[in-house]
Amino acid sequence: MMSELSKRMSEGIDFENCSPDVILELISIKSEWTNIQDIIKLTLKAFYQVVKMHDDKIFEIEQVLPQKANKNDISHQMAQKANLIDMKKTMAEVAANIESRTTYEDIKRMLEDKITKPEMMFQLQNKVSFEDMKHYIDQTLNHQSHSDAVEEELARIKQKMEETYRDMQKKMSQGIVGSKDIQQLSISIDTKFNEIEQAIDQKANKQSVAQALHRKANRPDIDTVLAKKADLSDLQRVIAALENKIDITSFEGLVRAVESKADRHEVSQQPSSFRASTEVDKALQKFNNDKFDMEKRLNDIERSVQVTQRDAISQVDQIKSLVNMNLTQKVDYRDIDNINHQIHNKADIEKVQELVTSLRNEVVAQLTQIKKDVKQKTKAKDDDSKKKKKETEFANEKAFEEIKTIKEKMQKLAAQFDKELTERDKQMKNIQQSNQGDIQKVFGNMQLEIENIRKIIADIEQRKGEKRELNDFKQKVVQQIELKSDQSDVSNQISKFTAEQTQKQFDLRQELFKKVTEIQNLIQMNITKKVGMEEFNEALSQKVDLTMLRSSLDQKIGFSEYDGMKKLLDRIIKDIEGKSSFKDLEAHVNFCKNVFEDLTKELLLKANIKDLIPLLDTKANVEDVNGTLSLVQREVEKCITEDEMRKTLNEQALINEALCAQNCVGRWIWKSGEIKPNSLVPWEVQALNTCPDNFLWEKSKTSIVAVAPGLYEVSFGFYSKKQPTVQIHLNGEPLMSVSKSSQAQIRCNIIFRFVNDHGKENRISNVGKHSAGNVTGLTLLDFIALPARARLSLTFTCDSPGEGFFNIRKL
Repeated sequence: MMSELSKRMSEGIDFENCSPDVILELISIKSEWTNIQDIIKLTLKAFYQVVKMHDDKIFEIEQVLPQKANKNDISHQMAQKANLIDMKKTMAEVAANIESRTTYEDIKRMLEDKITKPEMMFQLQNKVSFEDMKHYIDQTLNHQSHSDAVEEELARIKQKMEETYRDMQKKMSQGIVGSKDIQQLSISIDTKFNEIEQAIDQKANKQSVAQALHRKANRPDIDTVLAKKADLSDLQRVIAALENKIDITSFEGLVRAVESKADRHEVSQQPSSFRASTEVDKALQKFNNDKFDMEKRLNDIERSVQVTQRDAISQVDQIKSLVNMNLTQKVDYRDIDNINHQIHNKADIEKVQELVTSLRNEVVAQLTQIKKDVKQKTKAKDDDSKKKKKETEFANEKAFEEIKTIKEKMQKLAAQFDKELTERDKQMKNIQQSNQGDIQKVFGNMQLEIENIRKIIADIEQRKGEKRELNDFKQKVVQQIELKSDQSDVSNQISKFTAEQTQKQFDLRQELFKKVTEIQNLIQMNITKKVGMEEFNEALSQKVDLTMLRSSLDQKIGFSEYDGMKKLLDRIIKDIEGKSSFKDLEAHVNFCKNVFEDLTKELLLKANIKDLIPLLDTKANVEDVNGTLSLVQREVEKCITEDEMRKTLNEQALINEALCAQNCVGRWIWKSGEIKPNSLVPWEVQALNTCPDNFLWEKSKTSIVAVAPGLYEVSFGFYSKKQPTVQIHLNGEPLMSVSKSSQAQIRCNIIFRFVNDHGKENRISNVGKHSAGNVTGLTLLDFIALPARARLSLTFTCDSPGEGFFNIRKL
């Protein structure tokens, strides 16, 4: 058993992942006694292979993990993506927007109704330029604020024109040449003058302008409008400036009147008969001079009005911003109707003023309430100040009493110190006296002892004792005398004792004086820290009087009122921050001006009805359209139906499926001539692969995997200078070997025969080498049955490098 396993391990056979084949073989084979070392080696090899396999798998997982996305990143990215509900909402909005848009047919119909650009430019060549018109409109806008002065000037011009007309009629009645031309000119001038009067009469008065402006504020947006306003005085100033402005209807009427005016070249083109008349020339010169004077006056009026007109226009645009926002994207009658409906729903300025007055009354009421609360708090503060004053007076009285008691205690302590000093002096004197008495007693006792000794000596001499006893007694006496102190020593000791006692007394006295001085210094420090009556009175005089304090507190507000006012101010600041600034309003005004300019440009670019009538005549008629539709219907009837088209498509799909099933082919090419270890051929280029899921190929790899099992057609061809040998390997095992010699032998042994048209047999064989080289190469075509996930590889052995291809097709 161990020999077989060791043989398999030595042969290098790879075991499948987690395969129990080894254990089953060990159990099935009869057990035999083997050496333990072989078993250990086998187990270690198996363990090594398992660990190596696990290491490879872990390495592959580690290589794949950095390419994978993190869970947090995925969740973050998914959170940023749109939800299904949001997508549905957006799709619904897009669908609604698409439905609300105009269709392609409507746009095409509208474009057909419009005039082309070159035609429009041709028609506009004789018209007044946009700059001249804009300049004239600006002048008219500047003049509208002073309509009375303009009317006076127009009346004066009218009088002059009537006078000139009368003069011309007189001259015409006298039979001047060119009277018909003059009459036509006068008629045209009268018509133009009447049109100017109509345009002036169409202008709105101050009352109509004021009524239109009263409807500007919307009830739901009244808070936002009020917040944008600084004060009621500013609003009244703006309204007063707006009352002098022109209405949109009058402006449009003026534009129409200007459009109906004659061009400059038309005025310059006068009849020859009229030019020839000298009197008519004089009348025209006079008329031109009057016109020049009128223009000068109008220019003066324009200069005087420019400053006020600019402010007024900006204020009008600011108030009309809410209406003009809807006109920025579309210019349609429906939008204009909606805007008019909104204007009717606006609130009046009187209601705005009522709201402002009500707010002002509320603020005044709050301020009065705040004043009342402040007065109450000031009264409470006055009571507290009185209490504090009484407490300070009481504390000052207590402080004076404490100072008096401290002084009395200090005096008592000084007297006690003096008594103690006198008593200690007496004690020292008594001690000295007692010491002197003790010393005298000691001297007396010494003298008595000496006398006793003398008496004893005398008695001994009288008794006449023995000599030895006498000597001994003498020695004892001498020794006792020697042991006694001398008189000088005793006096020295007494003097030292007295000196020490005096020094101690002196030290005690100094210590007592030091303590007394320290106590006096402490008392003096405490006294200096206290405030005197004069300073206390001065401090009280500097304090605020009760009446002054009450008056000042009456003018102040309390904490609650301060908090309320602070909250109110914070709310006002937040409201002001949420409102648009003056720069935003200016930008909006400029934007509205640009929009109006674009609208005027578009209106100028639009075609007139007179221009469109000849263009409509050139367009197709209803009969022509019906004829073309009938032709289209005939052509449509000739086409195939939808059912027939579906049938043909289904049939073609079946044919395509059958062809695709038969066309599962893969072809790979080897061009470099370099081979891998063990002479394996690397397939570098994939020339054809109709089924990449079945034929698995990697660049410069030596093997190709066929996933599906079944019958396959295999073919290859290799070309080199010398004869090669090629082997086909299936899953690492050799399947077949092909060389030039074996191929030639096969061709010699096997006779390829086929019958021609005449019934004769033909044979195929190699003729020999060709001048172009190895043209035929080493080729093979064979059919093999492959298992699932078959791994095919080819080896190429030859002395010279070569090239080749490999082709496989599933049957």
